[in-house]
Amino acid sequence: MVRIYTTARLGLAGRVSDDVERLLGRPPRDVAAFVADYAEGFRPAGAADRDRVTASERSGR
Repeated sequence: MVRIYTTARLGLAGRVSDDVERLLGRPPRDVAAFVADYAEGFRPAGAADRDRVTASERSGR
């Protein structure tokens, strides 16, 4: 933990490289985009069925 803090405090992790883009052939994605794309994988088992809104529920029937 101290090493992580020291690295951040000294700015040693401040360098940004183009390694991801060169390896993948596309720009890197931020965490928000990743989570949005894979939201189902972050939900507890069964949550998708419980949270799903049916067409009749949306229309108020």
